[in-house]
Amino acid sequence: MLRLGVPKGYRLEQVLPGTLYASFGGSEANVAALLARFGTAVHYVTALPPGPLTNAFVRELRGLGARVTVRETPGRRFGLYFVEHGVGPRGSSVVYDRDGSGVAESGLDGYEFDGLFTDAEVLHVTGITPALSKTACETVVQAVKMAKKNGIFVSCDLNYRAKLWRWDERKKGVDLARKWMPQIVEHVDLLIGNESDFSDALAIVPKHSVPEVDIIHAPDYEKMAIKASKAFPNLKYIASSLRASTSADINGWGGMLYDVKLQQAYFAPMKNGKYQPYELMVIDRFGAGDSFAGGLIHALFSRDMSESETALAFAVAASALKHTLYGDYNFASREEVMKLMQGDQAGRVQR
Repeated sequence: MLRLGVPKGYRLEQVLPGTLYASFGGSEANVAALLARFGTAVHYVTALPPGPLTNAFVRELRGLGARVTVRETPGRRFGLYFVEHGVGPRGSSVVYDRDGSGVAESGLDGYEFDGLFTDAEVLHVTGITPALSKTACETVVQAVKMAKKNGIFVSCDLNYRAKLWRWDERKKGVDLARKWMPQIVEHVDLLIGNESDFSDALAIVPKHSVPEVDIIHAPDYEKMAIKASKAFPNLKYIASSLRASTSADINGWGGMLYDVKLQQAYFAPMKNGKYQPYELMVIDRFGAGDSFAGGLIHALFSRDMSESETALAFAVAASALKHTLYGDYNFASREEVMKLMQGDQAGRVQR
């Protein structure tokens, strides 16, 4: 997608007509960009209309190190979204403009999945693409089924978006998601989402945690993961970001990873044997969850970080750093993530 934003402290209606800040983003693209920056071989597949927007997007993502395959969809739109950054008690806001976009209208027959899966180890999908249209939803369902038939590890970030799940007028968005997302999750190995995602997409709810008022009851997330593992016995890992919002500018940030085989929940960051979240001054929170997903995939498939506890610590550190950077993409380096993961939070000048 093309992301169009306003300076922090402004609203869209204040600056229009006027200047918007354009950049590229989108959940799957954000994950691909981060994996590429970390040195993971990544192949991003999408459907976009031919033209200068597509050319610029592909050039940027390839410049970050990703392989990109675009199925051209003549006459279809390039998806947009508009961003307002929250400040203090006013939360951030998004306006989507994605109806009729290439991805929303591209069916399974347009993607050569058999060839794409030949050398793949992991397929990563999200709950955003299925929310765009019935066609896109059915395509994702079939893609994860084909991936499992090819022996590929499947990762899914639930990413429930209430503003997008509206392609069936007979159903409320949450009911539509709860009908379709389980059909994807039953083929997934790594399931990712925050407490709202699990609740809205799968009807799995942590009882005591209320992130909107800065209450995170970490044991509830383990119970949530256990419930998910029983509902979907195919799952190998279940991960959740833990965000406590004091305000739009100040967040507590951490994560949980439940290893189904070991029946063990891990939390990060840890200090003196206890979960102690990062205290973040937020510059831009968009894409932070994608950095959590990308960091987790990278670590789980890296020899030096594949143990669950270490993989989680890396993912949480990567996503914590994303909050300090404008734009959807995370431009933190692997070395910076490792330093934060190892406890260096001083923010000293690097000379």
